[in-house]
Amino acid sequence: MLVGRVAFPILMVQPQQTVHGCVFWKNGLCSLHDKGLKPTEGRLSYHTITEENIDFEKSLSWNVAREWINTENISLIAKLLKHFTK
Repeated sequence: MLVGRVAFPILMVQPQQTVHGCVFWKNGLCSLHDKGLKPTEGRLSYHTITEENIDFEKSLSWNVAREWINTENISLIAKLLKHFTK
């Protein structure tokens, strides 16, 4: 939406944000790493900016968001939301 590719916000489940950023961000590091965890998007993301990884259509953020708006995924997303909101 912010880059003009879609005319609506894409609602997704994401970690809570605090005034300091992601709730998992502690002392300049992701606290999930010490637990042997890493969010999929973080694991797959490029951590440096180069010309080849700024193509919007190829960006990980857009491809993750696109799965959230894919109508074929509605039942799976509903099932996941129901599971995690218990």
